[in-house]
Amino acid sequence: MPKISELPSVLTLDINDVAAFVSKDNQNVDQTMKVKVSEVATKVVNNIEYGSLNTSDKKVLGAINEVNGKAKENLSDLTDTTITTPSNADLLAYDSSTSKWVNTDLKGQASGSIATFSNGGNGIPVSEFECEIVAQQASGTPSPSSPLPITGFSQADITVTDNDQISNLYIVAFGQTVYGGRLIYANGQWSIEATFDVLDLGTLDWISETGYVTGLFRAGLTGVSPIVPWSETFICSCFTYSSTHAYASIANGEVANTNTESVPILRARWEAYQNYTNEQFKSAMGGQYILCPITPTIIPITSSTRVKTISGDNNIYSNTGDCELKYFTNKADSIAELIKAFML
Repeated sequence: MPKISELPSVLTLDINDVAAFVSKDNQNVDQTMKVKVSEVATKVVNNIEYGSLNTSDKKVLGAINEVNGKAKENLSDLTDTTITTPSNADLLAYDSSTSKWVNTDLKGQASGSIATFSNGGNGIPVSEFECEIVAQQASGTPSPSSPLPITGFSQADITVTDNDQISNLYIVAFGQTVYGGRLIYANGQWSIEATFDVLDLGTLDWISETGYVTGLFRAGLTGVSPIVPWSETFICSCFTYSSTHAYASIANGEVANTNTESVPILRARWEAYQNYTNEQFKSAMGGQYILCPITPTIIPITSSTRVKTISGDNNIYSNTGDCELKYFTNKADSIAELIKAFML
């Protein structure tokens, strides 16, 4: 500690005042002198250089200013990408609805028509979410005389319930009608992967296949990629589906596809219209639909909806189809489960 005689010359306190302050004979030191001494002490501390400071400026005030200059106000200013990138959900996940980062030390997965798990945290957003979008169709067998409607979805109604009374509904609007694909939430963004679309059969140019099978017509599907195979998820509003390619095997009231030509060919057999011209059959098909596979297309969705878990038991499902998700677990519940399992 410096002696009084070694105090810097910038100090304004008179040396005699200091001597009077510390003298045992002076019993009444006024408040003004106390303040002056305090100011002197502060200036002394601020002007001493401390070699142990891990800054370029070794004086107290300079070091504080240097540290403040390096401080970051936002997470985006930080260079540690393991906590500033939402995709690193194994460490932290960004909750865009609250503009906060959520600790994800423990995480689980669930899937199915009802995704069920028992160690959720109350009000914690799931980190990733997907659900199928399956075109709806009334029950029964479609036929020309009794067509079944194909119905798409304009939104997903996602429900989170426990085993008793809690039930929370989260609605994700699509902004359009979707007939087949997947709804996806990842990296803070909703999107749709569309894999199917509907096509009005009356928009196709039908050609009679005279000489093969009575009442058989065909049309080229120029809007459908020939590399995409048709599957059992194929839906037609007025015909049943057949995977056969042979003309003679196509039954009355049945539709079949072939990808053997340069474009997919749709063949429909309808004996009641065997004497129709191509234009008459095209007109008869107006307002009838098929669900066609398309090249997967990503459609971004503008939505701030976040699916959040509830404490304890969770049953999560969507009206559009099966779902799959990753969720943040309740640490206390998870630890309790581990202890319970260890003791059994």
